[in-house]
Amino acid sequence: MTNPGGGTSRHHPGHIAGSRAAGYALALLAFLTCPCHLPIWLVLFGGSAFGAILSENLVTAGVILILIFILSGLGALRRLNKP
Repeated sequence: MTNPGGGTSRHHPGHIAGSRAAGYALALLAFLTCPCHLPIWLVLFGGSAFGAILSENLVTAGVILILIFILSGLGALRRLNKP
């Protein structure tokens, strides 16, 4: 594929749809890892080994969730706001 200014383009017709799907997937990940959902995760996984690990390491889990939330949220915004 060539650009009007010459050269080749790396953009393929399906690239925009793929980028949009990745944006929605990252937005879903951001929603699920929002730190405000930590109490919900504790209730859902209560009584399991994962729930025990979460409840014993709340600060660490919170920090990890915040980092994943911020990075996935920024990635989602970046991909979904492309023209």
